[in-house]
Amino acid sequence: MKKFAKMAVATAIAGLGVGSAFAFPVFVPGTNSIEFQAYENHYRSTAACGIGNDCLPADAANDPTGYQRVNPALTGASSVIAGDIFAGTVKVTGVLPGAFPNNVPSASMEFTGYFAQQVDTVTVTDAFNAIIKFKTVGTDPFGVLTGDEMFKLYLDTTPDYNAAAAGTTFAHILAATNGGSDTSFWGSLGIGKEGYAYTLDDLSIAGNDANFASKSYLGLDLIGKGSAYNAGDLKKVNDESESLAGGVTGSGALVCDAADLANPAVSCVDFTGNADIKKNTYYSLGAPFYYNVNDPLFLNKIPEPGSLALMGLALAGFGVVRRRKSA
Repeated sequence: MKKFAKMAVATAIAGLGVGSAFAFPVFVPGTNSIEFQAYENHYRSTAACGIGNDCLPADAANDPTGYQRVNPALTGASSVIAGDIFAGTVKVTGVLPGAFPNNVPSASMEFTGYFAQQVDTVTVTDAFNAIIKFKTVGTDPFGVLTGDEMFKLYLDTTPDYNAAAAGTTFAHILAATNGGSDTSFWGSLGIGKEGYAYTLDDLSIAGNDANFASKSYLGLDLIGKGSAYNAGDLKKVNDESESLAGGVTGSGALVCDAADLANPAVSCVDFTGNADIKKNTYYSLGAPFYYNVNDPLFLNKIPEPGSLALMGLALAGFGVVRRRKSA
């Protein structure tokens, strides 16, 4: 009986995806932290660059047709304007159980991908700060996103992809999206009905200053599932650390309850998170993206019926062991 109990527990844990050598990446029932880094450039349409120093000289190797990179030395109101696009690559270094887990993410990349956001409005709150709200790009200048997509993620089938390496933006995006591979496409994320994307920006600090740092907040929905999608059904969540776009849950918890779902003042989405945006220190080494974005997203996976059954079997196994020890 003891042997059966141990086998039951081991089977249940394997069924939940913990330590499985075959599931990559692994999402466990409950909260999961998606540790990521993103690398991006700030683009402005050539027509809006003007005759000043708003934009860097056109560079066909790194700028999509009709766009130029905004001069990172800009400060003040012209540093970000409506219509600007921030676009680049994403690399996920680990999917970990729990919110803000203490363990270190895996060094192997579990996702790579591409994202693009278009500036919708810029609200200057005082002489130094602004709230920059983003929307889905009308037409993705790099031609990767369609419809309501803001992020497109792929299983990493190119483990040698290095976002900090030298190269062109086009080459990096091609590698990060596995050339648009259908078999490795995991899923796409977008703002959806209740989502949001905004940044709190210090207008007084230039993007090429070592002190530059902005805070970004995201509330995203799963827009499309690829053949590699494996996170199952998701509970709606809310970022309790922000209050500008979606308020906070009544309980202050990550997962929205029934009252939160019915409350129009609370945004409940599939993925939520916040990130720091800083100057990319690898740019001077030849990496094509000027900014680095770093921090986690969160989701909450609903256990599948099979997982619930296996969990019950595991608990039953623990109960047998406890009763035998008591006897």
